[in-house]
Amino acid sequence: EKSLSSVLFPGVSPVEYEDSEPVPIFAELVESRKTQVPYKFYDLPICEPMEENGSAKAKFKRSLGAKLQGQASVVSPYSVSVKSSKGCTPLCQITIGSKKLRWMRKLVERQYQVH
Repeated sequence: EKSLSSVLFPGVSPVEYEDSEPVPIFAELVESRKTQVPYKFYDLPICEPMEENGSAKAKFKRSLGAKLQGQASVVSPYSVSVKSSKGCTPLCQITIGSKKLRWMRKLVERQYQVH
């Protein structure tokens, strides 16, 4: 017997998490509606990539459309758990040079956002 979600969204199935279980946050590209140049998430001057644990990748299955388009998702450095309250926590501290800072400002002006 097929679930309604498997009929409506083939290739995508819901994932159930237990209380306090970590939920992986994935990022694909940094894109803008104003320009045609996408960037990879870790091309930005941000915290170094985390090691992808097997459980995060095991729960994440790309749809057929995402596979055909060649989308490559990466685990972002953000930590979120089910039904747990957590305040702001710094991920890391980095130093950004003036050249990278000007580039980041241009990305903001061109309305780039992470998908």
